[in-house]
Amino acid sequence: MIASDLDGTLLKKDSTLSEYTLAVLERADRQGIKTVIASGRAFHTLPECVLNLDCAHFAITSNGAAIYDLRQKKLLKKRVLKEQSARKIIEYAKDKQLGIELFVDGKAYAEKYYFEHPQEFGFGKKSKNYLFTTRKKLESFEDFFENNIERLESIAFILKEPKMRVEIREELCKDKDLYITSSHKKIMEFSDSLCGKENALKFLLEQEGCKSENLVTFGNADNDIGMIKLAKIGVATESSPKSVKKEADNICGDCEKDGVAIFIDKLLRGE
Repeated sequence: MIASDLDGTLLKKDSTLSEYTLAVLERADRQGIKTVIASGRAFHTLPECVLNLDCAHFAITSNGAAIYDLRQKKLLKKRVLKEQSARKIIEYAKDKQLGIELFVDGKAYAEKYYFEHPQEFGFGKKSKNYLFTTRKKLESFEDFFENNIERLESIAFILKEPKMRVEIREELCKDKDLYITSSHKKIMEFSDSLCGKENALKFLLEQEGCKSENLVTFGNADNDIGMIKLAKIGVATESSPKSVKKEADNICGDCEKDGVAIFIDKLLRGE
């Protein structure tokens, strides 16, 4: 089994997959290797090139909160935030000048002010386009939150300053029912304590009768560390933070260099 993060790892910066990457993944599939997409994204925000990837078997989304059979577009397993934890997160965010996103049933929703003022959170042209095409604007955040309190896969904070991460983690880590992680220096993500890409992979390994000794994983951020440590071969991209690299067994090239595909290609060749 091969599991790879998407943004900054497998996907190119324009959210596409190169022809070379597709060819390598297809060859891996023909050799009986199951490919798993492991992302912090909600299911319905995955790019079309991933949703229609015939050679990929499963998708781990929302940092492990929801697991899908990609070929059947079928939800296999889901965990939601405990109501008490969700309320603590939102209560903490009050008057903190944070952008807030809510993930429900594989879809992503954005708090109105953040959606309408992305420049205040450092969004450029490309990232604004991603925001507008993958998030739905909430006219009434409070109403939506209350109506979906029992269905929240994840909550994310978009930070104006990366240094805010320390204070946020110190305060909210007191809740033992929370899994707290980050896919980017200006993002904090919260889900149930039993989430995490590594726990989702354990579920898939058991389901498929595969062992972690036969697992290779690829990632580039804090939310990838768990699955990098789980695998027999955990691989970080060369631009990953030191915290990720130190947990990896190997380093591969970055997404623009087809680093993941080159590494898999060498494995398939027995190199």
